[in-house]
Amino acid sequence: MSIVELITRLRQQNIRIWVQDNQLAYAAPKGGFPKSLRDELVAHKSEVIEFMTSACEDKRLKYPLTPVSRDTNLPLSSAQQRLWLLDQTQPDTALYNIVAAVVLNGPLDVTALHKAFAVVVERHEALRTVFPAPDGQPFQKILPTIPVPFSLIDLSALPELIRDMEITWQQNAAAARPFNLATGPLVRFTVLALQPTAHAILLTLHHIIADGWSIKVALNEISTIYQSLAGNRSIPLPPLKIQYADFACWEEQFFEDKALQSQLAYWRSRLADIPDTLNLPRDYRRTASTRPIGGAVPIEFSPTLTRQFTEFAQEQNSTLFMLLLAVFNVLLWRNCAQEDICIGMPIATRHMPELEHMIGLFVNTLVLRTRVTGEDTFVDLLAQVRQNTLEAYNNQDAPFDKVVKLIRSRHSSARTPLFTVAISLDNAPAANLESAGLTLESLPVHTSASQFDIALYFGKSSETVNGTWVYDARLFEKKTIRSLQQEYIGIFENVLSKSNIPLSTLPLTSCTAELKNKSTREKRNTTLKNKLLETAKKSV
Repeated sequence: MSIVELITRLRQQNIRIWVQDNQLAYAAPKGGFPKSLRDELVAHKSEVIEFMTSACEDKRLKYPLTPVSRDTNLPLSSAQQRLWLLDQTQPDTALYNIVAAVVLNGPLDVTALHKAFAVVVERHEALRTVFPAPDGQPFQKILPTIPVPFSLIDLSALPELIRDMEITWQQNAAAARPFNLATGPLVRFTVLALQPTAHAILLTLHHIIADGWSIKVALNEISTIYQSLAGNRSIPLPPLKIQYADFACWEEQFFEDKALQSQLAYWRSRLADIPDTLNLPRDYRRTASTRPIGGAVPIEFSPTLTRQFTEFAQEQNSTLFMLLLAVFNVLLWRNCAQEDICIGMPIATRHMPELEHMIGLFVNTLVLRTRVTGEDTFVDLLAQVRQNTLEAYNNQDAPFDKVVKLIRSRHSSARTPLFTVAISLDNAPAANLESAGLTLESLPVHTSASQFDIALYFGKSSETVNGTWVYDARLFEKKTIRSLQQEYIGIFENVLSKSNIPLSTLPLTSCTAELKNKSTREKRNTTLKNKLLETAKKSV
């Protein structure tokens, strides 16, 4: 196993490693560091330290990450630029809202919680940033203070059934309420009082100032600060020496490096002549509307199946993410009747220790292209996916918007460029709010908009893999997504026992047959409709 592969596997297991005082440090989920992987890391500790030190020092020596002056207009990062442009083409939408929802059980000091949130807003400039564009060119404007958008809604008098419905409604309302990028604030904090010792917290941010990792940074800091305030102790968090605007300026320098040109050349070759779209069997025709309507279907693998496919991935020298991606490719190959498949994947760009505890948008998008044929075995396909993924990781610094311009693919405003389906596995450290007599319970997030036709968002607990299939409800009915989801699980069960037979001979589930019949009916109905239209034109 190469050093890059080892580090990749560690990341996919939610294990973060860094070099501190010439020693290798790590943070891992409780019980989430397999002995075989730990032994591999110990055996190659010196090589890992050398690799990580040289990789970081190369960037730092050329372009040190240091504070910059706030007296001039501060540039947007490349990821922010893309989101700002999307907001201009799709104004007044909540498509890029991020919502976290948790329930805190125990006696809660709401005043201390409000103050804790205010301290987090004060600590992180990103939460006080707006994006004016007086001449059409946006810049980051950091406000010295903002009115902390905090609201408390008392639901405790409602019957339990009505209260649960109201929680869902409040989540939907938080997710669907747009932000104004030019004026802000771009963060909201809502507390729902459910019972005297139960409160739901809704944290909503615009994606331009935060990512999924940032949500957990914010919740962890709120927990730490709340515990200190509730106990009348000083806050133990040191001030941040570097803020997101400093990173955006650093990135602007780094993108001028020749190494970036090499990565762009890789993507130009890798994505040459990609297909325009995936021919998924849809329930409704795609329109030019830019107002997506999202739907979501949860998914959870049993502990037994999770253990089986985790062990299978390790046997194949692959990661859990690679396995999830490979099965997704089989699903799309079956239902799209295409061998050339492109899937999008968000990837965190927190390469330096200074960025670990910062709130901001540290995300790039990679396009994972796979060629699937019926002659391939699943083992063959997984090996290809593994190679493609590692190559993508090695070229992850090229900004997605620059790759899009480079490829110049044909696409309409009704769908994302280069790919229409996506997959991700959350590897951010879990938030910890279990302090000061409080325990945490996560709530499922209800989605009111979808950025893609279909996106698979996975997370891993100690025993199971779970997640959500988010889809564009303008294109698919929920029962169609449930059928695809059932087939996805069925493919997992099949490939674990039949990994060395051609993919074309894998058993078809009833879901697969139903979807293929549906696709055939759609094509037949389209042909009939076209003939009727031609006849009508001739008769006029």
